[in-house]
Amino acid sequence: MKPLTDTQLEALLGDLVSDRVERKESWSGNTPDNAREAVCAFAYDVPNHRQPGVLFVGAGDDGMPANTPVTDQDERILNERRRHRDIPYDIRPVPSAKLTDLSRSYFEETYLPNPHIAEAMCVLNLVQRFGVGISIARSSLRDDGNPPVSFEVQPNVIFARIQPAELQSPISPAP
Repeated sequence: MKPLTDTQLEALLGDLVSDRVERKESWSGNTPDNAREAVCAFAYDVPNHRQPGVLFVGAGDDGMPANTPVTDQDERILNERRRHRDIPYDIRPVPSAKLTDLSRSYFEETYLPNPHIAEAMCVLNLVQRFGVGISIARSSLRDDGNPPVSFEVQPNVIFARIQPAELQSPISPAP
């Protein structure tokens, strides 16, 4: 079914006796329920028009604009309804993509060294620059006479154990 043209929509808006048209001055009160009923009636197509029905919101029964003022709140609600299923472009599925289209090296070079996170860590003085934090920690521990840092890798966490030279035995809980 082809979409209706502007000319066809204008003709339907002005056709006051068509059973393919429903007009609502606003979207308040019981209008949403009545509009749903009209859409169901269009779907059943009892007169067998084999053409789409149209629901005009903001038009009076005479086909003229209802001149209902649109508030900032109305505009915000309409915008939110329009965008409620939008997802960010970088997680939007691409049905035509194949596994062979993916590049591990591109992913590792582009997404893993996230500059925003690295910059935030630099601003907070947690690292001096991306990729050198472990080597700085190792050399600082060595220079202070401490044993090297050991890493324990679990499926969801990486645990770094730093034990100063003066604490060669594990820390026990307070009595």
